[in-house]
Amino acid sequence: MSKKKNTVKKKKFKLIFCTSKNSWIIEYLKIFLNELKKKYKVKLIFSHKSLKKSNDIIFYLGYDELVSAKYLSLSQINLVVHESDLPKDKGWSPVTWGVLKGKNQFVATLFKADERVDSGNFFLKKKFIIHKECLIDEIRQKQFIVTKHLINKFLRKYPKILQKEIKQKGKSNFLKKRTPKDSKININKSILSQFDHLRTLDAKRYPGWFILRGKKFKISIDNF
Repeated sequence: MSKKKNTVKKKKFKLIFCTSKNSWIIEYLKIFLNELKKKYKVKLIFSHKSLKKSNDIIFYLGYDELVSAKYLSLSQINLVVHESDLPKDKGWSPVTWGVLKGKNQFVATLFKADERVDSGNFFLKKKFIIHKECLIDEIRQKQFIVTKHLINKFLRKYPKILQKEIKQKGKSNFLKKRTPKDSKININKSILSQFDHLRTLDAKRYPGWFILRGKKFKISIDNF
């Protein structure tokens, strides 16, 4: 007698991605979600307040709201990718602040979200480089490539990886949120001295600006 083949398909679990509507990551994320749909049930949301009790995996990417324990408890696991070697550089825009300090080597961390900002146990880390001639679009592309790598690796190792979470250790610092005044260009300094500043500016969301002869002007740079 021939053995019957096991035709029972492995049940797909749902992946939920939560991001802010104005986040730069959306254009990259939508392409990635179409790839993931080949293997998983996938949903994109713009507010954690729309969540319901489930066994889903949630990734918070480019999301600028704090999520309370009430909502974190609704899902099996809540995950975040932060582009720093946690616990260093918690908070806002770690890559931008790093570029402004002259850094070109970075680490991204995939960790479990909790009520404290960027403080949960982590599962994976990945080094990446941002070359010193990269402008904002290239910087973001490199950020998303490493984010995608960490998510795919986590999913390949799931659920066994849940047993291998690691506690953050070491000194931590917290980076402030950037505001429009951080995009001001000093017209008395050279382009060379401000190149790292110029290449981190977003012409649409937060353009560079300066005041001359009583008028405010925008400034940006692009590749030829």
